[in-house]
Amino acid sequence: MTTFRVEGPFEVPTDVENGHTMIANKRLNNKFWHGDRQELMRRRGCYVFMIKAGPRYTPWYVGKATVNFGQ
Repeated sequence: MTTFRVEGPFEVPTDVENGHTMIANKRLNNKFWHGDRQELMRRRGCYVFMIKAGPRYTPWYVGKATVNFGQ
């Protein structure tokens, strides 16, 4: 039987480039995977990027990590 665990939410480091917000460069993303998140980095599963506006979250992108989240 498959077991699903929900983790997060986690704030993803971002940069603004030419007026567009983008996921931050590799140096900042390496900081994202430190500590308790190193175990998550090696797992597979689904993820949802969400935008927070005030107290609410709006789904923006849904994906699947078939190899692992770190990749």
